[in-house]
Amino acid sequence: MAGTRFAARKPWRIIVPNAPRKPLRDIFLSLRYRDFSLVWVGMLGWSGAMWMENIARNWLVWTLTGSALDLGLTNLVRSLPQVFLALPAGLAADRFNKKVVLLCCQTVSFSGYLGMFLLVVSGRVEIWHVYVAAGLMGCSMAFNQPARQSLVPRIVPSHLLLNAMGLNHVATNSTRVLGPALGGFLIWQDGGDVRFAYAAAATIFLLVVVTTLLLRGSEGRSLITGGAKKQLLEGISYVIHSPNILSLILTSLVVFTFAMPYNTLLPVVSDTVFGIGPGGYGLLLSAAGFGALSGGLAVASMGDVKRKGWLLVGGGGLFGFLLIVLGSVPWVGLAFVVMVLIGASQSLFMTSGNTLILKITPVPLQGRVMSAYHLDHALMPLGSALAGFIADAAGASSALILMGSICLILIFVISVIMPQARRL
Repeated sequence: MAGTRFAARKPWRIIVPNAPRKPLRDIFLSLRYRDFSLVWVGMLGWSGAMWMENIARNWLVWTLTGSALDLGLTNLVRSLPQVFLALPAGLAADRFNKKVVLLCCQTVSFSGYLGMFLLVVSGRVEIWHVYVAAGLMGCSMAFNQPARQSLVPRIVPSHLLLNAMGLNHVATNSTRVLGPALGGFLIWQDGGDVRFAYAAAATIFLLVVVTTLLLRGSEGRSLITGGAKKQLLEGISYVIHSPNILSLILTSLVVFTFAMPYNTLLPVVSDTVFGIGPGGYGLLLSAAGFGALSGGLAVASMGDVKRKGWLLVGGGGLFGFLLIVLGSVPWVGLAFVVMVLIGASQSLFMTSGNTLILKITPVPLQGRVMSAYHLDHALMPLGSALAGFIADAAGASSALILMGSICLILIFVISVIMPQARRL
């Protein structure tokens, strides 16, 4: 079976799956596999750079335009490539060497970070520059996600897949704790200028390139043959005719359209509701990162649990409810607590969703199906634009309450009319 190729590669230490469980040690079991440990370290660098760039981009747009709608439109431009490139990107992940695909994506991302740094330093940056850089980042992300995600089942055994996906979120969110806080601090130290934040993002991103270069060159070779059109149609057909996959995609669509865009509103909330500026904005993101880190550690410690669908539905519903709470709290101290819980629910939802998609999809189709799943992610900017419009018209707090309410209601409806998702 092609999906068991990793078995021929020895982990750092011998693993005995039936040995007595030691919960603290079990959290890090997947890191005993060499290539996964490299992927995991690369995730640290990728996430650190991404969060640096995220806070720098959003604050730059806010200072250039003062418009919540422009914040939403910038995030729309960043994710639109995932709509048009998601399926070709999934095909590339299944058809080509994943290491090569990842290195191409990383070249584009690094160029974007460096280009924005040079524009800011020169004092020539304009809003259209931000749009162009965001679009390039979106193209990179479209190809990066399916290649990186579909690589995981080939470098860890099946019974550790939930553990590995949980550790991926630990890597992403450990930097989410420090990255936004450091980015906000750098912006504050530089009097509101984002040049140091972009410089830090470009520097950190070099770690991603190094760890990818160290991966075995043969890892993730193509498991499919035939013409590209036939392979693409094969992936689309599988998704359309799989009720389980469709239920997962629809659940994800709701969360990524109506809940995930809350990030777009945070600069506005920080500035106009709580009056805490860029430093406080970074700390709010870090609080969510701490919660997501805790959630990732909790999921990684669960082992190969049954009924992962309940984790997905419960995490998505809790996410929506907590956004309602965030839009209602009058004190910034309480908002930090809510942000921690939001991060935990987000991590629970995303980890279980990615794991379920990879678990129920045949190995040769995982890249294409994962790209279809991430098409939902591409709709997040539409939600961001909607959230920005509502915030400009009625305030950021009202936008959070409305978006969270829609998410919570739709998650409940889907869990009733499509029970496949919670039964997986």
